[in-house]
Amino acid sequence: MYKDTVKFLGNFGTRHFSGPLKPLREEIVKSNLSILFELYVGRMLLLTILSFLVTFSFIFIMFTFIGAPLIMGLIGAFVTAFATSFIVLTIYHSYPFHLLTSKKNSIDGNLPFAINHMAAISA
Repeated sequence: MYKDTVKFLGNFGTRHFSGPLKPLREEIVKSNLSILFELYVGRMLLLTILSFLVTFSFIFIMFTFIGAPLIMGLIGAFVTAFATSFIVLTIYHSYPFHLLTSKKNSIDGNLPFAINHMAAISA
């Protein structure tokens, strides 16, 4: 069921959001993530939806327990769930960019030592 849901959401996401996801496809390839682009998009969408549902349910139940009015509970739960799902989506979307930047910084930081080592070996 998990795999089928991820595949469905991946196909849905790549079909309907192909424009905004184009840079993500390129960065996944560049960062050498060992996952297909469609599966990555499917997981990203699934975790975003799950985070929305879990957060909405939790916050609504908490507002109900403290005795807040129904409309306050719904609004608070919706705003919090939207913010949480947006954060999850942003983190999942930016991970390949972060990974690529981290690798680039590591190479740039170690390159002078590698050049020095190669010069010492050749001498």
